[in-house]
Amino acid sequence: MTTFSRVRKYLERLCRARLKGLGAGLLGLALSAPATATEPGSQPEAFGCAGNEPFWALTVDGPDGAFSRPGEGGVAETALAGGSRALGYLSPPIVVWRGGPADPQADGAEVAGDLVAGIFRQRCLDTMADLPPFRYRAVISLPDGTAATGCCLAAVPAELIGRAWRVVDVRGERIAPADEPPRLRFEEDGVSGTAGCNRFFGDLSIEGRTLTIGDLGTTRMSCPDPVMAAEQRLLDALQATAGYGLDGTLLVLNDADGARVLRLAPMMMLE
Repeated sequence: MTTFSRVRKYLERLCRARLKGLGAGLLGLALSAPATATEPGSQPEAFGCAGNEPFWALTVDGPDGAFSRPGEGGVAETALAGGSRALGYLSPPIVVWRGGPADPQADGAEVAGDLVAGIFRQRCLDTMADLPPFRYRAVISLPDGTAATGCCLAAVPAELIGRAWRVVDVRGERIAPADEPPRLRFEEDGVSGTAGCNRFFGDLSIEGRTLTIGDLGTTRMSCPDPVMAAEQRLLDALQATAGYGLDGTLLVLNDADGARVLRLAPMMMLE
């Protein structure tokens, strides 16, 4: 493995690790927001981005940021302070983040002036990593005149990720008690769970309070007709989801008109 390959893997781990922390900072805002879909054009404020040749990594969360790239002494990171502005009227919408060193007097700072990053929704393939396409692309401009591009992850709200949720009702119809009630989990790269008979999985996209689920794949088990009918209602509700919110401890999924399609309760243990 080359030095640059080792650096690349380090930056990938750095980017993903920092995203886990960024998500936690969104929790307070999410808990106070209404259970409706976000306005069109709203954008996330927390991202983790990385690029190749030159290798670099950037994480931003509102006013806070950090920039890393390899140097003669290894990978150096600079803490940044700045802010972002969402240009939601553009197509695709763009988040512009601008900031400089949080401590300009710090020794070995990689960024001596303002760094500007434009982050927009566009399929982005990292050709040097065996990873699925990312949903965001970034263009950065450094104070030394360097310009570079890379791929980004948007931080997903912490109240959703890595937790197991039990389905309470589908379009107002309560789920009858069962040994294995329908349940699901949201992860950074998708959603998966069991619908009552079959397991399902699909892509997930969250931007602000908008939540959409791509085409769902399922296993092919056969169960009694009432179970299969209830399972299809659940899958249809998931596909209709366009937004989310919280009602106490319950997670509420809404359709594009704001009507509730699902309510879910957090499970005590992850499975």
